[in-house]
Amino acid sequence: MAKFCKYAKRIGAEPVVITAKFEGGLQDETLIDDLPQDLEVHRVAWSVLGKRNLFSRLWRLVARAILPDPHGAWGRAAYRKAIELSRDRNFDAVLVSYGAPSALRSGVKVGKKLALPVIVDIRDFKQKNIINGRRLQSFGRIRQRLLNHLENSIFSKALYISTVSETYREILHSHYHIDYRNISVIYNGYDPEDFADKDTLAPTDQQILRYIGYINNFESLSNFANALGNINIKRGHLGKSPVLFEIIGANESRIIRRIFEENGALEWYKVVGYVPHKEAVELACRAAGLVLMPTSEKGVVPGKFCEYLGAKRPILMLNNQNDELRRLISENRIGEIAEYDNVYEIEHGIEKVLDCQGYRKSFSEEMFRRDFQAMEFIRLVERAVFAYKEKK
Repeated sequence: MAKFCKYAKRIGAEPVVITAKFEGGLQDETLIDDLPQDLEVHRVAWSVLGKRNLFSRLWRLVARAILPDPHGAWGRAAYRKAIELSRDRNFDAVLVSYGAPSALRSGVKVGKKLALPVIVDIRDFKQKNIINGRRLQSFGRIRQRLLNHLENSIFSKALYISTVSETYREILHSHYHIDYRNISVIYNGYDPEDFADKDTLAPTDQQILRYIGYINNFESLSNFANALGNINIKRGHLGKSPVLFEIIGANESRIIRRIFEENGALEWYKVVGYVPHKEAVELACRAAGLVLMPTSEKGVVPGKFCEYLGAKRPILMLNNQNDELRRLISENRIGEIAEYDNVYEIEHGIEKVLDCQGYRKSFSEEMFRRDFQAMEFIRLVERAVFAYKEKK
């Protein structure tokens, strides 16, 4: 939503943001610089999520077992603030980013009170167990039932829903019974201004593959380390320089070291650790290729994929049942795909990415750009306003 606000202001829209207070701050404070100085932001109530005292930690443990959302106090404060602000201005619509169920509840209540259309943006589903048909979360049964009832009730009251992938759109239709016509797909994206001065930056690190971000798929990483070791042994016999792998971001360094040690690839990897976003972008642009290790969760098209697109480097995806991401990469020729558990395929993918021939010849990445997506959100709001008036 931060990037939406940045570009929406330039288009001529006037977003007013109501969000929660948090203790602490962003790890990379420079990201705040993207927000327009005249953006109207109201931080109301402390979110339990942001508090680190003993009571808050105990409350979160109880809430995760029983309640669908521990942030009820924030939702009530957000509702009161929206009503207060409406007294001296005319809002056109309510756009709710589904970060917490309390945001859904308060957004729908504001829409009903002020007679405004409500648009819900879903970047991530909360009920991963039901949607994926297996246990990905430790949800208690009571919480699961309450959340299911809450989501079904509120999604049906939204005039339009935007979501992050075609697979999510299908889930919204099949599981939540939302009409296809009321669901818009607006992918995650990258900010073109982050890459504006790097379009011509040559991939100077010719033999370095990079992964940007946090790794949570260690099985994929283990198979990649195995493939990397095999390739470099062969390259050594041929007198070729080795392929190196760098991991950029705060990660579990001990676990990663053990994985590469067990796979005989200890000398060919490096954990760089956390770097500011601007530096991460530069490292991505200089890499020979970028590695993607998605989880097997249905419909997830991660923001990392979109950042990789901005870097314009070939992508090596270790596929783990993510059909939509596979399709986007293969149809648009933006990289190579190897099954995450097939070491031979990973080896072949590494070699192909290093060869770097024929990628992106007919790929239009407009739908993954934040400026284009902001315009899509504005069009969706305009449609909602028009449809709401027609309905009345």
